[in-house]
Amino acid sequence: MSRKKLLLLAFSMLWCPSLPAAQDIETIIITASRIPQPLHTVGSSVTVIDLDDWRGTGATISDVLREIPGISISQSGGSGTLTAVTMRGGESNHTRILLDGIELSDPTSGVVDFAHLSIAGIERIEVLRGAPSALWGSDAISGIINLISRKGGHSILTQKSGSNQRHETTLQVATESEDFSMQTSVHHFQTRGENISLTGSERDGYRNNTLQWGGQWHPSADTDFRFSVRRTHAHSEYDGSGSTDAPYTSKNRRTYLNASLHTRVGPFKHQANLSYLKTTNQPQDAFPTESKGRRIQIDELVWRDFEDCLLGRPCILGAGLEWSRERYARKGIRPLSFISSSLFMTLNWQPDPQATVDLSLRRDKNHDFQDADTWRVSFAYQFPGRPTRIYLASGIGIANPTLIERYGYFPETFQGNPDLQPERSRNTEIGIEHNPDGACCRISLSLFNQRLSDEIRGSHDPDGFNGPELPTAINEAGRSERWGGELELEFDPHPDWTASAHYAYLHATEPDSGSAADRREVRRPRHQYRLALEHHSDSWHSRLDFTTVRGLLDDDFSSFPAERKTLENYYLVNLSAQYSLAPKFDLLFEARNLLDESYQEVLGYAAAHRNFSVGLTWRFD
Repeated sequence: MSRKKLLLLAFSMLWCPSLPAAQDIETIIITASRIPQPLHTVGSSVTVIDLDDWRGTGATISDVLREIPGISISQSGGSGTLTAVTMRGGESNHTRILLDGIELSDPTSGVVDFAHLSIAGIERIEVLRGAPSALWGSDAISGIINLISRKGGHSILTQKSGSNQRHETTLQVATESEDFSMQTSVHHFQTRGENISLTGSERDGYRNNTLQWGGQWHPSADTDFRFSVRRTHAHSEYDGSGSTDAPYTSKNRRTYLNASLHTRVGPFKHQANLSYLKTTNQPQDAFPTESKGRRIQIDELVWRDFEDCLLGRPCILGAGLEWSRERYARKGIRPLSFISSSLFMTLNWQPDPQATVDLSLRRDKNHDFQDADTWRVSFAYQFPGRPTRIYLASGIGIANPTLIERYGYFPETFQGNPDLQPERSRNTEIGIEHNPDGACCRISLSLFNQRLSDEIRGSHDPDGFNGPELPTAINEAGRSERWGGELELEFDPHPDWTASAHYAYLHATEPDSGSAADRREVRRPRHQYRLALEHHSDSWHSRLDFTTVRGLLDDDFSSFPAERKTLENYYLVNLSAQYSLAPKFDLLFEARNLLDESYQEVLGYAAAHRNFSVGLTWRFD
């Protein structure tokens, strides 16, 4: 789809028939400005998913994210295999992953492996597209994914069993009083798995145990204390790439602690966070080694509402401080550490009752490489008397080099580069959303452009891995460009039916060191389509999902230099159903890859085949 056609569609939405906008429930967004604000005032494309209402298939956060336009999933096989999430053509470390506003990336690699991130203990997901580095710091080049923990709710026990000896148990126990709420979530998942290699017959199983405990205490009307504890222990079996059928295993442990205080002192509102993250990775493969990472993070945000601000209009002015320390340790090399501190300011201004302007500025001070300044400005306008919002955003994003890229991890095979500097990106987005309260179409369209410079890439000896120079990381010359659009549509053809669809187009290119022309980037599908049809009644709730992914490339590392290949387009159909047996009991059914499509998201690794599961849910609160 050309840029011209996308623009024409955007403007045509202004004249879509409308009904009065819903006024009874206003969705409040935290991620957009770090200060709670209504959705209609956000100057970016945002998706919010309440997991109590989510009826999809799967058990991980990545299963939920597959349904959001602009997000691509690259999974190296079935359950438990390396799973990377990218947004709008960025790298996997260009999307900042948060749990209650606290960074989740592994200090050893700088990314989050979504294979081990279950939905247990998570209440909702906020996805903000764009470059909010001025608010959230490094890695927020393509967007933010913020997971919001449960602090109360219902007490539920769910048991599922299915294909490949899959067993899944989820227990949620909630307690709640007038000024205190708490919830404990326990999740166990295991499967015999399938063979993820393209040859052989060895199955690659997976086991995951996740515990999350959190709560919220209101000692007074103006004070709120929250805490979260999350512990994950996963064991994966996997193969080498291509035709290698190998008995590799990996143990992964994650511990997350967070405490936050929200209070009001006079006209000022305060939010303080203290978090701790510890990761341990123990692969048993061709290069067995244990690595450990730790991160301590402290941040403080203060803001105040002004009735008479710029030009006599109301605004919210906030300022914040952040400090973090990361540590990476591996047997055979000295421990590495990195300290950063940041100062940021945010302004939310309403020049008109229907218009909102957000401005953010940030200074990141890094103790042993180049400091960075970032900014972001956005504008949102809600048409008077119409449920239509237009928005525009522009900003600068950064991604700091990781400890591994700067200092290496295998001295005999990879040489770190301590002179690396942060990657920088310039992002622009324009969009329109029409969201009436009625049966008429709910539709949104976003167009974006991202230009990335100083991209960090691997550099190899021209003579191959047997050459005298070890592979290393460099800031590449030239510029990578990503642009495209995302179209979403939802309507209710009948009181008992809901239909939704989305389409995402992406054009992502990078400099080619062997050519004067740019080349398309790998693992970025050119086209993604999704269609979902839901039926809901007093006893039944069912959903049928159809997804198509087209135009996917990947590198074949069986030769040097790697040869770029086109992966086959694939079509997936998923089915889920829930039937109420009694007031407190529900029968569950899931079918994934219903047509048993054979496909690859990562070259050399077979994706999961058709599988079924049945289960039972008991609500005992």
